[in-house]
Amino acid sequence: MSEFPALTHVALTVRDLATSVPWYEALLDTRPVLDEDTDPAMHHTVYLLGNGTLLGLHQHDTAAPAGMFSEHNVGLDHI
Repeated sequence: MSEFPALTHVALTVRDLATSVPWYEALLDTRPVLDEDTDPAMHHTVYLLGNGTLLGLHQHDTAAPAGMFSEHNVGLDHI
């Protein structure tokens, strides 16, 4: 079996960064390496994990459409 390549980053959409950031900082025992607005309707906070993977927390100001997958839904945004 061939070796699975390393993940470069994982992004999660959270409901409230003000609540999620302190929780993830305590869980990961680290501070963000990036904390910025990426467009007028999204903010992300990014952590560098020990294995080189980046973990991003996204908060969107745009509401998720009903009944469809969307990066605006709380949960997995992308890998």
